[in-house]
Amino acid sequence: LEMVSSSVDRLLVVVNEVLDVSRIETGELLIETEDFNLKESLDHDLYVLNLAARKKDISLTCTIAPEVPAYVHGDPARLVQILTNLVNNGIKYTDQGAISLIIENCGYDNTNTFRLRFIVKDTGCGIAQEKLELISHYFKQKATPSVSMPLSVGTTGLGLTVSSQLVKLMGGEIGVESGSGGST
Repeated sequence: LEMVSSSVDRLLVVVNEVLDVSRIETGELLIETEDFNLKESLDHDLYVLNLAARKKDISLTCTIAPEVPAYVHGDPARLVQILTNLVNNGIKYTDQGAISLIIENCGYDNTNTFRLRFIVKDTGCGIAQEKLELISHYFKQKATPSVSMPLSVGTTGLGLTVSSQLVKLMGGEIGVESGSGGST
């Protein structure tokens, strides 16, 4: 039953990601902003992700810098979706060591928009250079319905595709660095 439940959960994630890709491509995906408690929004999903990390005997930590306000304005559901995708990738490709989520205050930009930096680091196997170049290239593309999205599964799968587009729709940037000691 656990295996069936796990398979259903994985299938549900893929179906939801395909639906998000479709909504992004048609311009129908809406970012719904509100004031929300950042830590409370992350707590449940980080707890579930921590259980998955512990199953692989790796640690998952979350550090929120003291200067990050408790309440922020944005789309909490989409933010959690992005971070869950990135942390899940870290867990998937890390066999020993740790995954760290670090949240930093970047202050206000020149348009008076408050900015945060979310860093997901893992001590996994790293990403092959050709895949790293593909991911980096894709992350630099503009978020528009006309941008075709690769629907491959693996190191450049739907999770990264959806996360990249969501970050851009929210006015942010996403990037990747990788080496033999892991990825950020």
